Amino acid sequence: MGAFSVILTGQSLIKHDIRHVRDDGFQTVVDFLGQGDLVFTNFESTILGAHGGWPTKGKYFSYATPDTLDCLKGIGVNALSLANNHAFDLGPGGVLSTLQEVDARGFLYAGIGKSEAEAARPGRCRTRGRDVALVAMDAGPGPSNMYAEDGDAARPARPGVNRLKTTRKLEIPSPPFDAFAGMVEALRSSDLELANYAQPEDPQAVDPANELDAFGTIYRRAGKWGRKVEVDPHSLQQHLGQISHAASAGEFVIAYLHHHHWEPDWRDVPHWVQTLARACVDAGAGLFVSHGAPVLQSLEI
Repeated sequence: MGAFSVILTGQSLIKHDIRHVRDDGFQTVVDFLGQGDLVFTNFESTILGAHGGWPTKGKYFSYATPDTLDCLKGIGVNALSLANNHAFDLGPGGVLSTLQEVDARGFLYAGIGKSEAEAARPGRCRTRGRDVALVAMDAGPGPSNMYAEDGDAARPARPGVNRLKTTRKLEIPSPPFDAFAGMVEALRSSDLELANYAQPEDPQAVDPANELDAFGTIYRRAGKWGRKVEVDPHSLQQHLGQISHAASAGEFVIAYLHHHHWEPDWRDVPHWVQTLARACVDAGAGLFVSHGAPVLQSLEI
């Protein structure tokens, strides 16, 4: 088997054609991309196309037209993650249009789908004699309705993003925790009130002695102030299973994560992401890639 190279780029948030840019620095980048067998980016947008759509956000709203994908193709990109916080900016219509347009152009892609099962399915291609699989997931935070969902007798399937379920917990030492618990009780936060929110989540399981679910955020009694993200074990195993299955079939697996659970210093890689990356590698991934914080973070080999 011959040499095989993967080139990773930052996030692609382009909104206009850049193929005709005449700049030496840009040309250097394009020439470099041309050396890769697989050139990967996170397409941080959604396509306004045949299925239409409507804005689901206010200030941080974004979409692109199909020729943006031609632009990426033209500068050498051939692999896309579509799992990110902008993939649902036009709702289900944008998801369907994006699927249609990336499929028509022959990209390797993963991370969205017409249902949860389809969104979780790895993208696959063969290049330079190598079978490649891409598993792409988003860990939020994001509203529940942006994530793909399977249908049942009572609900149709929902197109959306492939979700890695996480819970964010804010840690508060005692006695401030006890004072905060009194405030929450006085404000009468309840499951019924949570259900009235514009983007409701089901009430989350908490340890009643040491945790509070206050208006959709979990606060935990701890020895010091902190922020913690916990990955749902069932959700994690579902994604690791996809990686393991592809790797056992001899595919080179790329595991991708998008999230906005940033550390106060964006350059720091959260501990839970490091743990997830190693779990993906242990399951068979040859490469783990992550975007979200708009800075260059560390590399581990």
